[in-house]
Amino acid sequence: MKGPHNLDLSADGKTLWIRGFVGQVAAVDLATHKVLAVIPVSLGHAGITVAPDGYVFTGAIADHVVDVIDPATFKVIKRIDVGQGPHGVRASADGRWVYAGVSGTNKVAVIDAHRLDVVKQISLKGQLPFFVAIPAGQKTSK
Repeated sequence: MKGPHNLDLSADGKTLWIRGFVGQVAAVDLATHKVLAVIPVSLGHAGITVAPDGYVFTGAIADHVVDVIDPATFKVIKRIDVGQGPHGVRASADGRWVYAGVSGTNKVAVIDAHRLDVVKQISLKGQLPFFVAIPAGQKTSK
């Protein structure tokens, strides 16, 4: 994998998930330092987040989807259309929601992390959302 761009840890702290610059995600076992898988994902680079229940979400700045990876199979199980240019993604502390900054539409897409679909688009009136941050322990809603 070329060009690591962003990363996140699994809830158990055993797997490091790395989003590359060119449409790939790598899963690395932190105990052995071995690459468990390199997963093809949508175009470009982006942020990555591991929801507390385990699914891995990553944007695609050169595309219009957030990819959902099942950590048990290392496969993309769904591509969620959020609008052009999703980059930053972050799961809520309770794992119920995933927020994706969609740079091409100046919105934040709110994804239901259980149903794996967009439930709301929040307009930012031209603020170019790139990264998304959620304070630890913060209660979130759609």
